[in-house]
Amino acid sequence: MPRRYDKLVELAGEFSNYTAKYLQQIGAAFDELNTRLEQAGLRDEVHLWQPAWNLEREMDIVSHVAPEGAERVRFLGCYYGLQYLRMNIQAIEALRAGVVPGASREEVYREFLTSLGSSYTQLVVTFMRKVLDILLAGAELPPFVICGVGTMTDQDDVDIAVVVEEESGREPLNSVLSKLSSIMLRYATRFHFYLSERVSPESFATSLEEYRTYAETYPGDYIIISELLNAEPLFGDRALFERLQREITERYYVDSDADPVYHEGFVRGALGDVVALATRDFDADRIVPKEEALRIIKALVQIKRSLHGLREPNIWHNLQRLADIEPWNAEKNDLLERGLVFFEVLRYLYQLLVVQDEVVILDTPVMTENLSRVAAAMGYRRRGAVGSEDSLLVHYYDSVDRVRAVARDLAREVEENLRTGSVFLNLASAEPRPPGELLKQTLRLIRFLARVAFWDDVFELLLASDKELLRALVADFNSLPPAKRERRVNELVGLVKRNAELFIKLLVLLGENREDVDAHELFEALARAFLREFGTFYNPAREGAHLFAVQPTLVHRYLAEIDYDAAKEFMDLTSREVTIPSLQPAAASLRELCRLRYYGSAYLRRYLGTTLQKYADCLYLLDDMEGLAEKAQGILAESALVPTPAAKKELLGDYYDLELLRIGLMTLRGATIEETNAAYTEFSDDYLNYLFDACREELAEEYGRWVTSFDVMALYAAGGHAREWAFNDDYDLLVLIDSDDEKLQELGGAVISAMSAEISKRGMMPHFRLIEHFGSYVIPVRQLEEFFRRGEATDFIEKSQLLESRLVIGTSTFEEEAYERIIKPFVFDRAEDYIADMKTEMASRQRAVGEVFLPNNVKECVGGLRDIVMTMLICKARFGIRDPVTSHILEGIGRVYPQAGLELRSLYNSMCFLKNLRDVYRLAVCLDDNLDFEHADVVGEILGFDGAAAGEQGRQVREAFDRTTAKVAAEIESILAKVT
Repeated sequence: MPRRYDKLVELAGEFSNYTAKYLQQIGAAFDELNTRLEQAGLRDEVHLWQPAWNLEREMDIVSHVAPEGAERVRFLGCYYGLQYLRMNIQAIEALRAGVVPGASREEVYREFLTSLGSSYTQLVVTFMRKVLDILLAGAELPPFVICGVGTMTDQDDVDIAVVVEEESGREPLNSVLSKLSSIMLRYATRFHFYLSERVSPESFATSLEEYRTYAETYPGDYIIISELLNAEPLFGDRALFERLQREITERYYVDSDADPVYHEGFVRGALGDVVALATRDFDADRIVPKEEALRIIKALVQIKRSLHGLREPNIWHNLQRLADIEPWNAEKNDLLERGLVFFEVLRYLYQLLVVQDEVVILDTPVMTENLSRVAAAMGYRRRGAVGSEDSLLVHYYDSVDRVRAVARDLAREVEENLRTGSVFLNLASAEPRPPGELLKQTLRLIRFLARVAFWDDVFELLLASDKELLRALVADFNSLPPAKRERRVNELVGLVKRNAELFIKLLVLLGENREDVDAHELFEALARAFLREFGTFYNPAREGAHLFAVQPTLVHRYLAEIDYDAAKEFMDLTSREVTIPSLQPAAASLRELCRLRYYGSAYLRRYLGTTLQKYADCLYLLDDMEGLAEKAQGILAESALVPTPAAKKELLGDYYDLELLRIGLMTLRGATIEETNAAYTEFSDDYLNYLFDACREELAEEYGRWVTSFDVMALYAAGGHAREWAFNDDYDLLVLIDSDDEKLQELGGAVISAMSAEISKRGMMPHFRLIEHFGSYVIPVRQLEEFFRRGEATDFIEKSQLLESRLVIGTSTFEEEAYERIIKPFVFDRAEDYIADMKTEMASRQRAVGEVFLPNNVKECVGGLRDIVMTMLICKARFGIRDPVTSHILEGIGRVYPQAGLELRSLYNSMCFLKNLRDVYRLAVCLDDNLDFEHADVVGEILGFDGAAAGEQGRQVREAFDRTTAKVAAEIESILAKVT
């Protein structure tokens, strides 16, 4: 082996492992090839170490000196490998020499791609043709043409389509193509028969009739059509290629004589791909140039080709043509071209130097080093602490953002084109039709274009002019006899396996408008049919996860429209394990969303709806409590940064809704009552503090002054919020002020009034019990003292509210002052009177159970939550304990009255059970304290009760409720006997 080979090995050493096969083929055949050329006196005619002058001639010579077919292929493979490696080595050297400081990278990249593409195409095509000559060897074959249908600079594979005139008689050609494919894989670049895989999967060659049938069956299959539009003949019958263009691809141009539905189907398919790709999020640990930019650029150019009748497949040529055709888009098209150049070079270099893969992994040291090699070849240099790979990535993300911004602008132009020229506009015409004909024509179009992704303008058309077209379609359906209705439903449900997303969009459209257009029967029929069809998928869970991954909001809207039984069925269908790693997060979030629809009450779903209306990305976090918490904290932090009080209040409302949703999910997932109460109290206290600030900032502008010091004003949580209970149905608040300044009192009242308005928007009724006596949100401490001095008959209620209140906004100094002036003199120092009033009230209320209150009212029943709280308050008053009615109260009572410790601990545990039961019932059934045990199976399941039979878990919940309340009643009687 000559020394030049060692040099070639050294230079090719920086290439990826894929190129090792070329060195292997060279090493196995070079000496023999060289000897044969020398013996034939042709060594000087063939360039083994330099670029070929004439590939065609030199390959003929290499083939000529081999004795037979197999040896000829081996010699050609050796020659191909030499030319391939030399071509890429020189291309890289030229690129590195060109991207010097001061040079225009885009111009260097463009020249590089143009030169490389031409050289590589010529090399691959010439090799393929010479091998085919050897394989054919005069064999009788039907007319055929081999077309290149992809980007010829893609060195990972060569996309080809083989066209024959007829299906019959193509077996010999398939045999030849199979051998050719095997030889290409071994010696050169593998073939990818994407078109035949889709159109004629049992054959390498596809007939014109098969292409025609596929085109008429799937007019919106944009990827297949794009490859056909890109087709260029490489070898074979040119007349057959022209027939392919005339009979198949011509129909996709706007200026053709074909039915415009073909052109529109292609545009809709491509546009849907552009919109989806242009809004996709980046992955944190990888970049994918093909998916994140190149497919967008190429799809846009294909759309423009179709719209302007550009038959030339060369993308560079078409970008130049578009500059003349659309001068108003000159800058945008220039950005697309520059993006195309950058991403193609990056992709080519990564596959040549690192690995033949579309995905560039970023989160490993080895891959960082590899990317730095690519960056250096592209002309990026280290600048101080910033590595070349960092500069490349910054440029990459900037370029993707620019391409996507351009794509969104150009997509809007195409959308407007569809709105004014769509075939669907004919449906909205006033032309009279026989009954059922409008529906029939619409279904034909929908089925024909089933695979396309873009339908926004069609849905707008259905809802335009007071939903006139939608009304007409539904009326057509309702006018049909039952048998024809079923037939139309069956025709439409065929969409599920061709475009499930479109079917669900139609279903949601009907569901959300069923009242207005009388679509109840149609919606229910389609909803049932969808579940039947969806259940026939091999793995519905995987299909559901994929659908959720691309359209989470749509899936949420679907679940919101279907009934309870349908939600249960969909949940069961999508509950199977999904083994594809990329879909597992979506599958987990979908399962959680289904649980919410099945288990979640209207109360909880309200917060789900308001959250997702603004933060659809939270759909991806329904199985991630930490992720939801981070999202909520981000919203809270943002509320402190926005410039206006109105904006602050809006964000604080979002924060409240998301946090309540998160804690509701925690509860349904089995979190303890201590965990949910602590989380709820923390966020609700934060909400009140931030809301107070926003409201006083807003009112300060109107009043010209602040509530400047918390020393004179304090806000207390009362009721359930004071006890740190989650999921209350009202917001008990108490506001005190220690000042006779009437303007300050007025300002404080205005702030609390503004807070109340915001709290009401959260679905919570703010409750200020003392307002009944004082006529103001803000109660001066002096007036409260006077109120208690008068000693009204029911003032034990107000004393209870004060006794269990918990400071949320204010200072410890104010709290201590309020204790000394109110709690100590009027409650603790008069504990006997307070306790007597409380015991009388408890007995009176217990007598009312069965008349005023239902026996299964978890709050008001004998031994219910009200009895427990009142007992705790009696203990607080009896022993002068200031701890709130939470777990801390046990410590306080235990310090002064250890004899009651065990009974109080048992009572507190019972309170936790009843409170947890109440929470789960509110989140899973409805916001009501009256427990309906006939509908409590779901509650029992969440609480961990066993039982498969209907009603069994609900029965167990009732038994546990009855046992607990009876036990509580006995314990309260015992405790009160001891402490009073």
